[in-house]
Amino acid sequence: MEMVLKDLRRHQRLLIPEGRKITAESAHPLLSGIVSVIGLGGMFIRTKNTHSCGAVLRLQLVDPFVVFEAECTVRNVAENGLGVEITGITFED
Repeated sequence: MEMVLKDLRRHQRLLIPEGRKITAESAHPLLSGIVSVIGLGGMFIRTKNTHSCGAVLRLQLVDPFVVFEAECTVRNVAENGLGVEITGITFED
């Protein structure tokens, strides 16, 4: 019997298309990486920087068309990056 896992996400995820690059940077604590999946609730950042679950990051996200800042909380740690939840963002961003 095949087991089907239910997707518990509240928001749709978007894979960043190949050729499009969104960088994520934080000065303190230090983080530098590339966003590979993004949604209204959060994103996955491919990075070698490690942070523990619950760490709060003030990220600057940059792509060729827009720059914005968001406060994010680390929710998942993997060997190739971090899953973060967007926990604070201004109306302008």
